[in-house]
Amino acid sequence: MEWDLSTADFPARTAQEEDEAEAELVADRLLEEPLVEIQEGALQSRPELLILAYSPESCALLQHAFQEQEIIGTVIFSDEDLTGNCLAPSLSDKSAFVRSAGNGVLTIQCQYEVQEERANAWTKAVFSKLEPKRVLVVGKLKVDDLKGGIDPFADPVLYGWTTSHAVSSNSSSVEKLPRGNLIRGLPAALMLRSEISGIPGYALVDFESPAGPSSKSIQRLASALSEICVPMGAKIQPVGKEHILPSVARAQGPLFV
Repeated sequence: MEWDLSTADFPARTAQEEDEAEAELVADRLLEEPLVEIQEGALQSRPELLILAYSPESCALLQHAFQEQEIIGTVIFSDEDLTGNCLAPSLSDKSAFVRSAGNGVLTIQCQYEVQEERANAWTKAVFSKLEPKRVLVVGKLKVDDLKGGIDPFADPVLYGWTTSHAVSSNSSSVEKLPRGNLIRGLPAALMLRSEISGIPGYALVDFESPAGPSSKSIQRLASALSEICVPMGAKIQPVGKEHILPSVARAQGPLFV
């Protein structure tokens, strides 16, 4: 019997080669930086302070605390699905607008999930474009990252930590994050980039509560935000739970589950 050795009898690539090609595509996607677009002339100098929020509560807090903000840019991945976004900026959108709050203060409300593997690329792009002098990260850590010293069912507590170039906050609303708890993803990448860049970095976080958003945690977050940012020149409007909780409720959806 004669064997037909035509190319039709053999795969163009082996299964291993297919897996390697797929892995390369995934790696390229994870390393791809987001597009950071800033209006021409909007940045005349390095911002004195960049505040980044990435949880529904912290995003709502920034929106109410800095009511005179002006949108000057955006941060978005090329493959981000924007289906369902509103025509006007909304807390329920998948967006990350760069806003100017005056006095050299910029804010970013990151309202889409940045995968842990893409956090470094996201952070690198933002820092390269904006070159902030100081950074404040505001958000939540996942309950899965609790490793010791914190009870997720206890009264909510606001935790903070700083880079080696920052002066520790004396805020009465903030406690030091106990050792052993994991910090990863976007907050870890932002603080690490601040450390590498040699600039002061501050983080304010609490842990996701099984009971959902808490008025106590929001009040503590608003108080700590004011205590840290006002001495840096930020103009902050008084914010209470009556402002934040309804906004968070309206924004709840698949993005924030």
